[in-house]
Amino acid sequence: MQRQAGNMPIQSTVADCAQLAMHLMVQYRQQHGLHFRLINQIHDAIMIETPEEEVEQCKQMYSETMGSIDIPIRPGENLRLGVDIDVMTRWGEKVKKAKTVPTVQ
Repeated sequence: MQRQAGNMPIQSTVADCAQLAMHLMVQYRQQHGLHFRLINQIHDAIMIETPEEEVEQCKQMYSETMGSIDIPIRPGENLRLGVDIDVMTRWGEKVKKAKTVPTVQ
């Protein structure tokens, strides 16, 4: 129970970041005329469905939205989460993966 209680602030913070990222994604979709659909959010993962011709734009959108959220950890110091992107042509059939690492700013 202590481990779960200690993990809760981390998990809830990351889930909050994912919720904020979804809001930013909707704004991005409107501003750039994209046609993706938000399908699901599980903890820190957001699943979208997009036309094939918009995959590269959506990968850029992920980096610009999810990768732009700062989590304050100390006065004047923020943590920015890394973004993992999996592209699949069918559920469970991975095509390629782009990965960045978390950075402290």
